[in-house]
Amino acid sequence: LLHNSVNVMTRQREELGLVMYPLFTHRQTDRATDQWRFCPLRQPFTLGGERARRENEEGITVEFVDAGHVLGAAGVILRTEGRTIFYTGDVNFDDQTITAGARFPESGVDVLIIETTRGDSPLPEGFTRAAEERRLAEAIDRAFRAGGCVLMPVFALGKTQEALGMIYKFRREKLLGEFPVYIGGLSVKISEIYDRRALTTRRLLPRVQLLEEVAPFVLNGQTIHDSPARSGRIYALSSGMMTPKTLSNIFARRVVENPQHYIFFVGYADPKSPAGLLRTAKPGDLVTLDPDEPPQRVACHIEQFQFSAHASRESIVRYATALAPKKIVLVHGDVPAVEWTRAQLAAALPGSEVIVPTPGVELEL
Repeated sequence: LLHNSVNVMTRQREELGLVMYPLFTHRQTDRATDQWRFCPLRQPFTLGGERARRENEEGITVEFVDAGHVLGAAGVILRTEGRTIFYTGDVNFDDQTITAGARFPESGVDVLIIETTRGDSPLPEGFTRAAEERRLAEAIDRAFRAGGCVLMPVFALGKTQEALGMIYKFRREKLLGEFPVYIGGLSVKISEIYDRRALTTRRLLPRVQLLEEVAPFVLNGQTIHDSPARSGRIYALSSGMMTPKTLSNIFARRVVENPQHYIFFVGYADPKSPAGLLRTAKPGDLVTLDPDEPPQRVACHIEQFQFSAHASRESIVRYATALAPKKIVLVHGDVPAVEWTRAQLAAALPGSEVIVPTPGVELEL
């Protein structure tokens, strides 16, 4: 991922004139890996990388706990001077198709720093993931019967593997037959890691090797230009935000004007990103998916599904309320998302201080 970031920043320097990019190089990335330390989950460590006794309160100790967001996502527990600060990072409390839900501390936290990504998106009444998966399978079948293909803009890490897991289940449960699936090159590398770690992590469907069972075809920056949209196929391509020049953006520009084809959004997208703009577009609207390309009129079918890897706002409030820390710091959310969460927690926990930090301003905890 870090090497891929170097490639992206180098391209953005050339295309957008961002002279400060890349922020680091391939050589610096290789050198940085020498500083990495392996830290098992739920085991306290000192900042020097040594194992620490849980009851030891001298200095600072750090402990990682499974955040249920993507493979490797972890919340961070910091302990010092008799106080405990817990930063959730990106979290999901509910099981996904591949990734099991978070396992977080249930007590003993003084300061909670928690994400609010979905604070402005209520869950539909009666929502279940099983029902949403079935709705997706039915939509894919409907698209194929209409002679179309399906583009799913996905992140290479996390959402691609969840999509492959759902496709595997749809085939196993006879909801769908066999059909070609296409993913990107980085998605393949990440999926290989998921498969390699399948039996050593809290993964659902642990015995399923995604790349072997689903057998996706691979597209890259060169082959995408020679790959027409063909009916009866799923193109699960990154990036999830449909950033200009990425595979999903290039392919979306190929299908957006064609009423035969479908674009299914299966996760979060920044409202200002190309994916966010397209999600809210109506048939006939003009959209600009790439500033270097002319606007296009929306004619394809667009549908949205609730498969975000971020926790629902309801589960965020439930967890924070049950934990009842002295201070709660709300981060990683748009203004409406943060404000809804702040109002809910302030009402539920009058004895706790709910803080919305100002970006770039140091906060005393």
